[in-house]
Amino acid sequence: MTDDLPDLLVGCSAPRDEVAARIADTDATLRERVGRATLLVEATPEQADHIAALDGVVGTERNYRDVKLLVD
Repeated sequence: MTDDLPDLLVGCSAPRDEVAARIADTDATLRERVGRATLLVEATPEQADHIAALDGVVGTERNYRDVKLLVD
């Protein structure tokens, strides 16, 4: 994932594949399907605004990469 674009967690109330298709129409990049009802998306702030307003999206949240992994 590029550092200059935020990662966005998108919560879905509609089937994820339908929401993923709608997100593709915004030119944002689908990175991963997370769990049963979430998508990880790389999006500009403008794209994030459009994604938040899509049918089938119940919420968006910035995915902060601030978790430190403890490795032996």
